[in-house]
Amino acid sequence: MKATDINRVDTLDLECIGVQFPKNTKIPDDDLDKRLQQALDGAQRFSVILGPICPLNLSELSKWNSSTPLAKEIARENFVELQNNALSGWNKVAPPTSTAKEDTFKEVRQVLMGFATHWELGRKLYVLKGQDEKWCIIVRIIDVLTLGKEQKLPLLNMLYRVVEPPENVKCQRAHWKEHKGLCRSLKGGTWHTITFSRSFAQGNNKYRFVLNRFDTPYELQAQAIDVDDPDTAPPNIHEDKAFLVKFQISLGLSGDDSSMLLYDRQRSFQVNWKKAEDRVAFIEGEKAMLGGIKIYRWARRVGDYQLAVCFDRAPEVDPVW
Repeated sequence: MKATDINRVDTLDLECIGVQFPKNTKIPDDDLDKRLQQALDGAQRFSVILGPICPLNLSELSKWNSSTPLAKEIARENFVELQNNALSGWNKVAPPTSTAKEDTFKEVRQVLMGFATHWELGRKLYVLKGQDEKWCIIVRIIDVLTLGKEQKLPLLNMLYRVVEPPENVKCQRAHWKEHKGLCRSLKGGTWHTITFSRSFAQGNNKYRFVLNRFDTPYELQAQAIDVDDPDTAPPNIHEDKAFLVKFQISLGLSGDDSSMLLYDRQRSFQVNWKKAEDRVAFIEGEKAMLGGIKIYRWARRVGDYQLAVCFDRAPEVDPVW
């Protein structure tokens, strides 16, 4: 790393290597760059270790071969870290735990020691996850080489890639609260398979109407919906996923002539469920209404004209449609 790659604002925010400057310091940029270069050189021991053999040519370096544990050879810790690592054992390197700026390089050193420990166990692929799990770094160690002639030091030759979750994973995380409620709602529930139709009325009626209690007679025509083709199955936009269905009982019918209007939030389908088709399940639906006229229940599409419905498990909160 070159000091010239970092601007003045970054230079004044170097707590990660223990350097603190007042934000309003008047020190010239050239002096800031010089101090930063000295700090980086001291931290990396660049001039001592790499200076004499730069530029590096990996093809000229030999394979690492030492009886000393690789983690111990790669360690560049201070006395406090040395004591903690010695107490825990070289093969039990503590995982990174701190997110404080001043601990940044300490955590990097611990990660590298972890790489070395697992390398000796035959593991070459590693995943480092962000604390919020919104990204990760995939690291693959290609080889461990010997650096230097008199002072032999290990050099990890590795590849890495920063990975962020695809949009579908982000969507799943964003809707986890809803999915968690779904899982809780359906736990231990009983599923009934019901058969619906797209036929709503007897005779040659051309329209049907979906009204709520706030509608007026003057709005009736505006609510008119063309009758669907009864011979064509409604679309399945939910595939095999669970979704909420609104069950609304028809007020003008009773007994075995009863029926319910079924539709999803997107109104991708509006279908009729007749009591005569699934009497036992229909009664379960009526019981779930507790004398009301509507309920919301989780369902899955299991056929062109069939839904699997869980009547005995209501959603945690009724949606507002």
